[in-house]
Amino acid sequence: MSSIRHLIPALSTIILIATTFASNQPPEPPRPFLIHDTAPAPQWEQAYVVGNGRLGATSLGSFPSETIILNEETVWERKPDTPLPTDARAILEQARTLIQDGSPHLANQLYTSKLQSQNARPSAYQLLANLNIKHNLQATSPTFTFSNWKITDTQISAKNPARHTITLSAHIDIPPDQYPNLINPTIVIPRTKAFLDIALNKQHLGSSSKWNPITNYPTTPPTSPNTHLLKPGQNTIFITYKNISTDTPLPAPATLTTTPPLTRSLDFYRGINTTNIALPQGQITRTLIASHPHNLIALNITNTTPQGLDLTLALSRPAGASTSTDHNDLLITGQAVLTSDFKTPAGTKFQARLHPIINTSKTNLTITPDNQLQIQGGSSLTLLITAATDYNYNNPRAPLTPNFNKQTLKPLISAKNLSFNQILTAATNDTASLMSRCNIDLGSTPSSLTQLTTPKRLAHLKQNHLTNIDPDFIEDLFQFGRYLLISSSRPNTLPANLQGIWNPHLYPRWNADFHLNINLQMNYWPAEVTNLSSLHKPLLDFTKRLLPQGKTLAQTLGYDGFTTGHATDAFLQSRIMTKATWWGGSLTSSSWLTDHLFTHYQFTQDKTFLASAFPVLEQNARFFLTWLKPDPNTNLLLTGPGASPENSFWFYDKQNKKHQVGLSLGCTYDQQLAHQSLTNYLTAARILDIQNQYTSASNQALDQLAPTTPIGPDGRVMEWRKPEYIEREYDHRHLSHLYAFFPGSQYNTLENPAFTNAALKSLNTRFEHSQDHTGWNLGWMTNLYATLGQSDRALECIQRLFKMKISPNLFDLHPPFQIDGNFGATAGIAHLLIKSNAKTPENNTIIELLPALPNQLHTGSAQGLRARGNFTIDQMTWKNSHLTSLTITSHSSLPTTILANNKTYPLIFTNNQTQTLTFPAP
Repeated sequence: MSSIRHLIPALSTIILIATTFASNQPPEPPRPFLIHDTAPAPQWEQAYVVGNGRLGATSLGSFPSETIILNEETVWERKPDTPLPTDARAILEQARTLIQDGSPHLANQLYTSKLQSQNARPSAYQLLANLNIKHNLQATSPTFTFSNWKITDTQISAKNPARHTITLSAHIDIPPDQYPNLINPTIVIPRTKAFLDIALNKQHLGSSSKWNPITNYPTTPPTSPNTHLLKPGQNTIFITYKNISTDTPLPAPATLTTTPPLTRSLDFYRGINTTNIALPQGQITRTLIASHPHNLIALNITNTTPQGLDLTLALSRPAGASTSTDHNDLLITGQAVLTSDFKTPAGTKFQARLHPIINTSKTNLTITPDNQLQIQGGSSLTLLITAATDYNYNNPRAPLTPNFNKQTLKPLISAKNLSFNQILTAATNDTASLMSRCNIDLGSTPSSLTQLTTPKRLAHLKQNHLTNIDPDFIEDLFQFGRYLLISSSRPNTLPANLQGIWNPHLYPRWNADFHLNINLQMNYWPAEVTNLSSLHKPLLDFTKRLLPQGKTLAQTLGYDGFTTGHATDAFLQSRIMTKATWWGGSLTSSSWLTDHLFTHYQFTQDKTFLASAFPVLEQNARFFLTWLKPDPNTNLLLTGPGASPENSFWFYDKQNKKHQVGLSLGCTYDQQLAHQSLTNYLTAARILDIQNQYTSASNQALDQLAPTTPIGPDGRVMEWRKPEYIEREYDHRHLSHLYAFFPGSQYNTLENPAFTNAALKSLNTRFEHSQDHTGWNLGWMTNLYATLGQSDRALECIQRLFKMKISPNLFDLHPPFQIDGNFGATAGIAHLLIKSNAKTPENNTIIELLPALPNQLHTGSAQGLRARGNFTIDQMTWKNSHLTSLTITSHSSLPTTILANNKTYPLIFTNNQTQTLTFPAP
């Protein structure tokens, strides 16, 4: 179908229905949304998380010792500012001249040596504290220690003789009569920052690194969770430490531990994490929630054994904090530390408080001299955890003067007089009310699969990801992404960072910061389309707060308006960062952010919001008006110098020497963002009836803008506009040159077939050359394939995600954990079912239903999806890939055209009307 104007209208049955009813009780889910396992998480990336937007908690489900990792979204180190050189403008102009003169490699060298010489990076998000729980019970199962340790291999690094690789081996004997009693056998090794591999009986068990320090290894290979490698009699363990310093003492010996029968689960429709431990005379249950209504974390522990509760609790942090007590409350107070030494206080000051609530006089509480809390007797205990920091949302660079005692006690005033069940009900109703806004049913999965633990179900899918389609599991992935957004992004909080709000480290990978060249924006792709528009607000507010620092950066570089570097942090740092131009050379991330402001308006039609966002849209347009320069050869406007995010090209100089280069003029990504930014600004100005010198200049700039999306001789979209800029990586993870197709809206399949065909060729090249992906790359590919109408490839991306990048707790893995892939997957699954990026000649939204429905998901239904123009799909059903019914509400009384079953259905609405359509069978 090549043009909107060629679509054929069709008749349908239209029935007006009554408005929806209101209820204080959220509806029950259509089925349980649960992930579960029968063993503790062997590493943090397999743990279960809860969050209330500000506070997060992670449970590994361990026993008898458990660590609950606690997070507060504003605990960040603050690195010293590293200002750009005062002659930054001259340097940038010199780089532009060098590129124009045919020497982009020299421009690259100049940029790196002068503007990136300090190798600045954003500050790091840090954990708040650990809650350490020890159940003081007599051993219920045996523990064995490996013995006869030997060094079996040593390899000295050729590049660095001070570092080497060493392999150790040891034996353990399991008496045959004790072997049947080993439940959840796990090898426990000391934590180390050295890269590490572990094998049992010559079968690989797992790997570790400083970014992902694993200490617990179940004795089952990760690829075959049904296969136990431990056997009666002698067993041999091999541990290889890689890149370890020659003077580092080797860690202490490993042990084999076992645990009682254990189950752990996460109900992510309600936000309840439960761990059950079965003991000979009873059961221990830990229930963990994060309450948004009460602004706290709550943990309930019950013990039905005759012994009753016997616990030791402590708060701890690797550095930068001290513990104290306040009556029976445990406190930990401190300040974030620089990641350069993990000692120097720098950044957010904080305090966390643990308040115990006992439910019987039989329970005794004792504070130890080292600030631990011992609890003995009784059968039930509730722990309330609160936290406060000195972070100033209105001006992050000017910390508040905190009263931590008052701030951490405030949430307890109402909550401490409530039962745990009352706190639980308020928290879960709050979460479920948001989750219930959108549901999808993609078909049925056999009960033989749905009854499996999540790791086993994932392993089954991985055995043949192309044929083992699990519709319920795809629904789970969709809803889990929504759960993560609900848990990590609420109004009046920071936006979700690279890890949402969950982090066990002082120095997480990529700082767990805000990467602005795809990652932060991808976090919010599901917000509008899956009916969580209010959760978009943290990103929208954050974008507005970036304005002052962004204006400073633009002025330092000699431009008007505002812009940002490729990454920032909680302190709104805005500058050119890192040591390579392909990372730090991009200056258009601000435009990607401002597009979210306009997208929010498109979905909500909220003119008051648009008016509040207009100054930011205008400032970003003003940046382009001064950054765009005429091409000496064509007199058309080009962006630059700029980089296509994290990608680079080969360039041969006049001596035929090859150079890796990131900078160019008018790269496709920058040109597309210039077009998107100026178009959004002018559209907003027309809606708000604003005309000024900048609207006039923007109209002129759009007319003179060089083509945004050049197509090469091979029919693909060119990432760089000159053919002598040679593509280096056909499998590169970023798809920046396809921005205008998704999430941008310059092109659509109805009006721009030539461009969308070129985009598809480019996307296919990346997909087919990729042997490995990042999780977020597959999320982006899913959305692009869905937007381009390629249902089979979109589903294959989802299946590859399951096969390669989804952890047994449904976390997306870069690796390690990056939350953006979860959000990208959720949005991509939604875009299989709905698309609203095109308009009729009358400027009405076209809502395409089932635009990329895979054949394997041929029958199903959806409720609560949203479309631009402020429309809600209250209900739609399909059978045999044919839309059978639709109920739709126009909340702004705007007309629309439905495109379904290859026909169009124009609809006119009045008074926020709801209409129902039925479609005859084909």
